[in-house]
Amino acid sequence: MQQATRVRIYCDQSDHAGHTPLATAVVQLLWREHASGVTVVNAVEGFGASRVLHSSRLVDVGANAPVVVEWLERPDRFDAIWPQLEPLVRHAVVTVETVDMLVGPHHALRRLEPGATVAQVMRTDLVTVAPATPLREVVARMRADDLRFVPVLDGEALAGVITNGDLVTRGGLAVRLELLDAAGHGDALVVADRTAAEVMTPDPVAAHPDTPLTEAARLMLDLRLKRLPVVDGGRLVGLVSRIDLLRTVAATEPEAAHAATPPGARTAGEAAARDVPTVHPDTPVADVLDAVVSTRLNRAVVVDDQRRVLGVVSDAEVLRRVGGEKHGLVDRLMRRGGDGHAVHGRNAADLMVAPVPTVPRDLPLRDAIARMLDANLKLLPVVDERGRLHGMIDRSDALRAAFGPPPQ
Repeated sequence: MQQATRVRIYCDQSDHAGHTPLATAVVQLLWREHASGVTVVNAVEGFGASRVLHSSRLVDVGANAPVVVEWLERPDRFDAIWPQLEPLVRHAVVTVETVDMLVGPHHALRRLEPGATVAQVMRTDLVTVAPATPLREVVARMRADDLRFVPVLDGEALAGVITNGDLVTRGGLAVRLELLDAAGHGDALVVADRTAAEVMTPDPVAAHPDTPLTEAARLMLDLRLKRLPVVDGGRLVGLVSRIDLLRTVAATEPEAAHAATPPGARTAGEAAARDVPTVHPDTPVADVLDAVVSTRLNRAVVVDDQRRVLGVVSDAEVLRRVGGEKHGLVDRLMRRGGDGHAVHGRNAADLMVAPVPTVPRDLPLRDAIARMLDANLKLLPVVDERGRLHGMIDRSDALRAAFGPPPQ
């Protein structure tokens, strides 16, 4: 017997998330996040607090029948997935309870054969915009769906893509999308009066459905890309991301994972980058900012005098706790100059998120990647046998270790 979390989402057939029926949107999100199991039940009759009777009897063909989506999950996986699902079901009735699972289903891990292709892992439920779509509408769509990348379609053909960087460099957005709320901008967006075509990156690098996963991974690593559109005959058919590729390692049996990828790093310690920006709890905020902006990670690890991990400071957390517009922190964190010295009485201990998950350096890489994905972590500190910081893995490091050449 084992414990599980059971979630029930009560909605109607007429409820939608954008243009997609809500129940379908929920199932698609949980499928993408590798949830353990989901069942959709179309009820015959029922009513809620509104006292409106919903029915799907034959005489009421086309009526607004009730729907129940039931999701059964491991408690730790529920904690990782729920923050992504909650905005989608905010207006539905949702119940959560802990249940005893007497007999659990056995899910065979994927067997990924050598030569596996992009078509086997790509996502096909994409949000797209047209070249003439106003930029304000593009930003609103990206924020509503928590996106950092949107393909621009001219008919069915891929004309370009809009990334977070495009919005800042050519769209006039003051900060990256994930920093807007933390910086105090909220919905008061300042974006250029332009269209998607004027801001997009045209003729983006793309993969074909038959592109081997190893080749797609090397393209991403060589060009420092987080995502690749998938095009067949000029038509956009999907999207593959670093996370999609990493899941092929985390979700396969160990022997299959070894067979499907080149012989790269096999442990977290081998994959970890050693040049980790670190600060101490009493490091002043100005020096914390220097560490945060020193790498592409936009984060610094807080350690004690023995280099034991105490927490992590991110650019978003600095803005959230200090207030970006008051002290010019936005410009500093966006690498446009700015100053952090005006923030008095603050140090790393005031700004860090703690505790943070860590992994031992001898942990198999596959398990380290699984922990990153389960907790939706962008970086994972790696520690030695005494708990001291050994290095850090981000998604790019993990991809390089899993699909790149073996360590020298």
